[in-house]
Amino acid sequence: MGWDAWIRTVEIEPAIDATHAVELARSVETLLRSGCRVFHLNTRGLGHLEATDAVGLMAELVHRYDGILDVHNPAGYFGELAFAGADSVTFDAGAVDNVPAAVERGRDTGVQVGVAFVKEAPALDVAVKAAAADLVLCEFGGDGVVERLRRVSELLPDSVTIQFEGEISLENVRSFYRAGARLLVAGQAIFEREDLPRAYRRLVQALA
Repeated sequence: MGWDAWIRTVEIEPAIDATHAVELARSVETLLRSGCRVFHLNTRGLGHLEATDAVGLMAELVHRYDGILDVHNPAGYFGELAFAGADSVTFDAGAVDNVPAAVERGRDTGVQVGVAFVKEAPALDVAVKAAAADLVLCEFGGDGVVERLRRVSELLPDSVTIQFEGEISLENVRSFYRAGARLLVAGQAIFEREDLPRAYRRLVQALA
């Protein structure tokens, strides 16, 4: 299975900082019980073993509710993270010399493979390097972000799922969806609210 089967048209993905995985476990379970299905675990800043431990902890919880664990690991420790329970692993395009080759290495471990690009990356460069990936993570910000996201969507093949991570709010979430993103990673818009399920549902409703 892959993103085509996992995504219900579009998904709001709560963003979890792996350094706080233990303390956020209860909040994640609350969201799972309220209908949230896909979670984004960012392991940036963690060592090899720490990242693997965080993935193992979250995978056990998320899979208990038939959820999907989407892991952003800049260095792309595919084998270890797949064994720990990651369903998809995204690496940073700037962390490797050959992006297509890294995609193939990741795919050999059985996970879905994503490539992350920062806001400075030209849309054409994203399309050329990541055309064979399962997912492209656009970490865009600043002016013109919706148009840049739309351009990436136009250039990539339909087989590549587009994920957006940025300053998502009730006011702009639909614009990112209409620009082509099918996975919308939201951190503050959910975890800085007192009622997490309500915050999640309001973002979902804003997409309607």
